[in-house]
Amino acid sequence: YRRAEEAMSERDSSAARRWLEEIVARYPHEPESESARFELARDALASHEPIRAGRWIDELVAQGRDRSLVESARFLKCRLARQAGEAR
Repeated sequence: YRRAEEAMSERDSSAARRWLEEIVARYPHEPESESARFELARDALASHEPIRAGRWIDELVAQGRDRSLVESARFLKCRLARQAGEAR
C-alpha cells in the first residue's frame, strides 16, 4: 500500500491504480484491500468512469468490514447516482 500512496502523492494515477488493483487481487480480504477499493472508486469518479467507480463501490459495500469506509462508499454511490441524474 505504501507504493500506491507514494504514487498518489506524486499524482501518478496510473501507477497508483496498478498498485491498488494489485492489492485487491492479491489480498482481497485484508483491510488494505478495502482502502484500495475506496481509492480506486474515488479515482474512477475523478476520471469520469462511472461504471468502474460503481464496481469498486459495490464491492466495498458488499464485502467491507470497516464501517467508516463502507459509509464513505455509500456516500460515493449517492454522488455517482446524482451525477448520472444530471447527465440525463
